[in-house]
Amino acid sequence: MGWRPTATLARAVGCATVALALALVAGRPALVVLAVPFAVHAALALTRRPTSSPTGRARWRAESVAEGQATWLDLRLDGEAEDVTWVVRSSSQLDCEPQAVAASGPTSVRVGARRWGVREPAGVAYLATGGWGGFRVGPAPASPGRLRVLPAALAYDASAPLPHPLGLVGAHASHRTGAGLEYNQTRAFASGDRLRRINWRVSSRTPSLLVDTTLTEDDASVLLVVDLLTDVAGRPGNATSADLGVRATATLAGHHLALGDRVGVRVLASSSTTVRAGSGRRHLRRIQGVLAGSVPGSSERVAMPPLRTPPGTTIILLSPLLATALTDALGELLSHGRTLVVVDTLPPDARPPAAPGTDPELAALAWRMRALDRAEVVAALERVGVRVVPWRGPGSLDVVLRQLARGPR
Repeated sequence: MGWRPTATLARAVGCATVALALALVAGRPALVVLAVPFAVHAALALTRRPTSSPTGRARWRAESVAEGQATWLDLRLDGEAEDVTWVVRSSSQLDCEPQAVAASGPTSVRVGARRWGVREPAGVAYLATGGWGGFRVGPAPASPGRLRVLPAALAYDASAPLPHPLGLVGAHASHRTGAGLEYNQTRAFASGDRLRRINWRVSSRTPSLLVDTTLTEDDASVLLVVDLLTDVAGRPGNATSADLGVRATATLAGHHLALGDRVGVRVLASSSTTVRAGSGRRHLRRIQGVLAGSVPGSSERVAMPPLRTPPGTTIILLSPLLATALTDALGELLSHGRTLVVVDTLPPDARPPAAPGTDPELAALAWRMRALDRAEVVAALERVGVRVVPWRGPGSLDVVLRQLARGPR
């Protein structure tokens, strides 16, 4: 895209030409005085005409940003130009301030992220002008690429440990005796016991030495399965079922990784994605990136999490329990004896929108029937020993995990 004359240059040339022509035809020298400013402006604009076409570049200052936070979109024009005007239009999930900025050099626009996902502005364009506004380039688009908005992880301060951990070193009390802080029992002294384990207060009242034994503290393995096959919204502005599922997954992953546990994630969506079990802060960023890139939608075949999980793995399924294929596949998972907890991510005010042209009363009746089927699925899961708990933020799983920890191994 090359330089083109502007309307300003056309008006200057036109006015100078008309004034000079009238001065010659009518014999009015005063009209020449009126034509001089327009002629000078046109001459200066023609002499200041740029020789090379500029290129506008838009680049994100950060590759990813969390929900509710903001980053900067750096705007730069490569090439000769007197002035440049940038227009950055906000989208439904990105707020750009200001949306129009005029500068003679590099500038930046603040962009705030509303919702997780891979987002981009509604449009980025620039208009460059040469000296004296005689020539212009644009409006031309400039693509900054997509911004990865990571789901926000809430402050999760659960106090309940995971049931039956079978790791090496961690923060969960296991069923094995060894060096730890959790009291187990008091027994008679045996060969190999450490002297610092002797309970002198009790031993002074008995004829033999007694020692206190403790339970080891191990880490655990967690597999988070988030169901994005359906995305049901409630009232306008409230979180949808996909929002609750993704944010809860990020929250639980951050909580267990902070405890030293191994966390894996399986995303069930239009394109299923798996993150193998790992630990550390870098692994949390990897999980958040996969969740941000997930697109809610149904797939032809539901891929259940791998059943060859390490012993002691706790599987947490976050789902609105509306996908029939998913609920049918839970039977195979239960038959392998895995510890399974289902987190209900359906919003309390869920009301799926009716299709255009559909009778609202008929749509409401269909939703009530679907809600009855879903209630039957929840009851069937609880009958076979699977606890279904709604997601209500921090502490949502404390009661369930304590009950599972007291149950048989």
